[in-house]
Formats: sequence, structure tokens, C-alpha cells
Amino acid sequence: MNELQDLGPNTAHMNQKPQNPFKPGDRVVKAEDSDASVAVVVEVLPPEQDVNLYGQTMDGEAVCVAFPNMLDDGPGNWREIHPAKLASYCDDQDIKLYTYKHTNLEYAENPFTPGDYVIKPDYDDPDLAVVLEVTDDEDRDITVSFRKHLEKEFGEQTDIPPADLSSRCDEAGVKSYAYKHDELSFEHQY
Repeated sequence: MNELQDLGPNTAHMNQKPQNPFKPGDRVVKAEDSDASVAVVVEVLPPEQDVNLYGQTMDGEAVCVAFPNMLDDGPGNWREIHPAKLASYCDDQDIKLYTYKHTNLEYAENPFTPGDYVIKPDYDDPDLAVVLEVTDDEDRDITVSFRKHLEKEFGEQTDIPPADLSSRCDEAGVKSYAYKHDELSFEHQY
């Protein structure tokens, strides 16, 4: 019996409770960095998994993130993929992931990036909008165009990269509207 007991799982980690507040799909920035880029949480590694970073074993729980501009380079619209499948999508498309200790990240105050689907939640029946641009303007820092206007101008299927949306809309005369980021919320497509 003692030999069989040795084959069982190592239970030292089974009673651990994760301290990590993040989950796939969350928008985060590097903590205490005033000019940090918004990243998307792709994978949350379990506390018992040893993560090696730059030749050192990380002490604490790790989070793998990808940056939206890198995700936009993939063949599909990653915003329409369920967050639980983002790790698989990144692996399939060879999208580089960055690993951080969870305490080195914080939720992004302004989580939006060009290409995100948003709504104005205080409306009863809000129209779907697409983020065109994120600016540093304190009064209105998010520029959007409503999906129906984009479809009218560019058709239902558009292959415009999110980084080019703003300029293409300007060229085509598509109406855009500015909002404060805290007036908007994500509209999940999955």
C-alpha cells in the first residue's frame, strides 16, 4: 500500500486558494506604469505551476497576456472568441504571450482599444458601436462609429484592420461620436 500511496498526486498544492483576481478576457495594464499599454488576459496559470521567467522561477501566480494589436494580426476576429478559448487561439496562430506575476498587473482604467464592440448601457436598446480611436482627451477619450453606419459604408464583411478604422471612416465620411470611457461598456459577441 505504501508504494501505491507514493504514486498518488502531490496534495501539497491542492489546498491552495488562488490569489489572482484576473480571468481570461480581462483588460489589464502593468501596475504603477502611467504609460502602460492595455493587454488582454489570455491565460491564468494555476498557483502550483512553476513559471520560469528570464531563468528565474517566479514566486507567485502568473498571468499570460497578449496585446490587442498582436491579436488583431491573427486571421480571425479574436473579439468574437470566448475568452476561455483565447489561449488556444494564440497558440494556433503563434501569437506571442507575455507572462507577468499577477501582483505586477492591475485592471485598466480605460480598457478599450480600436476594434472593440461597445454599447452605451444606460440606453434601453443600445446600438452596437465599434471603437475607432482612444485618445488622451479628458472630456471625451473614446471615438466610436455605430456598426450600422460602418455596414452601410463598408458592407457587412469588412477586413479593415482596427488600427486603420479611424482613418478609413474619416476618408469615407462615416459619422463618429466621442464619449468618455466610463460611459461605455463591452458588448460581448460570443
